[in-house]
Amino acid sequence: MNLEILRISESGPIRTWKKETLKDFVTEEAVLTMYIDGIEFASVLCTPKILKELAVGFLFSNGFINSLSEISTIGLNEKNISVSIDLKNYKKLSFRKLFTSGCGKGVIEKTIDSPAIKNHFKISAKKIFEQMFKFQNMSAEFKKTGGVHSAGISDGKKISIFAEDIGRHNAVDKIIGKALIENIDTKGMVLFTSGRVSSDIVQKVLRAKIPVIVSHSAPTSEAVKLCKEKNITLIGFARGKRTNVYSCEKRIGS
Repeated sequence: MNLEILRISESGPIRTWKKETLKDFVTEEAVLTMYIDGIEFASVLCTPKILKELAVGFLFSNGFINSLSEISTIGLNEKNISVSIDLKNYKKLSFRKLFTSGCGKGVIEKTIDSPAIKNHFKISAKKIFEQMFKFQNMSAEFKKTGGVHSAGISDGKKISIFAEDIGRHNAVDKIIGKALIENIDTKGMVLFTSGRVSSDIVQKVLRAKIPVIVSHSAPTSEAVKLCKEKNITLIGFARGKRTNVYSCEKRIGS
């Protein structure tokens, strides 16, 4: 969104303050409302783009559906910013909660116990740095506003799915949902993220059976613990030509 702002900056050799009015971009924020079989199920603060994918990824990564085949129809109302989904079996979605995107993960009462990943996928350190460099340059919205997180899925050679959102959880849900809709197998993939990796992000990745997480930011202690338990390679602070590997380093080649 383009709007008018006042910019204040230090100017000149005597350090005076300069004030100027100019146009600047800010990230758009909206509330996505999800309806399941006509009943309001959840509301998510998000960037209002690729909303069908966000809804599908949200349901899948939070354990409310196990596959796209459980959805009979899905419709998007761009004017009202809502997604309506009809499921073949509604019983497991018998309650409504408000979900939010922000510093916390929102209100989630469903517990997911996904099995450990048994994938022997490997990727070289060189490819990780090359892919992270490309990943960081894909976010046009961040370059304009500095106000979004990004997530992407790569086979180790190219990033085939990319999304950005005000919430790091939403960005991950968007790419998982897009992979489901496009029937892309994520078992031999790498997830790239700009944001902090917490345990609930790991749970989403685990649901998608993605064996490697690469973040530009830091992980939490619970995320590291969960990755070790579930055989996920967790890489943080991937910047320039240096990174930290926190778990399952056997997947990283030279």
